[in-house]
Order: sequence, then structure tokens, then C-alpha cells
Amino acid sequence: MYAVEFNAISKDGVIVIPQEYRDELGNREDIRLVVMYDLPVNNYADKMNKEIETLEKLFLNSNNEITATKELAINTDGMINDIS
Repeated sequence: MYAVEFNAISKDGVIVIPQEYRDELGNREDIRLVVMYDLPVNNYADKMNKEIETLEKLFLNSNNEITATKELAINTDGMINDIS
């Protein structure tokens, strides 16, 4: 499989393939398109907050006696000591 990467602008759901690849691609039916894009910072933060709320609800409804907190989840001090 051959892969190319290029930046493009989507307009009305249409992505224009750069001229340098058009001749090679022609009218093929076996093209696979992978779209990568960044979320605006606000959308990303909102999404993460919703996921955290969902996780906290799961913890509250759980009968597991282990206490998990966001602070424990992101504290890496103990991990660093384990590496040595």
C-alpha cells in the first residue's frame, strides 16, 4: 500500500486532492482516506469534563472499596521511584 500525506481545506464536505497526486490517483475505487483534525481547546475541555463526570458517577455507583481520585491518578512521584 502506498501512502501520501497532505494538508487540505474541506469545503461543503469536499476535500480537494492536490494536483501532484491527481494524475496518479485518477479515478481509483480503492482509495482509503484518514482524516485527522484538532479540536478547539474549549471543545476538548468540555469533552474531558463530561468524561470525568461520567467516571465520577461510575465510582459513586460502584461497590468497590478502593478509593480513586484524580489526584492519585495523575501523581507520578511513586512511578519515578519505581524506575530506578
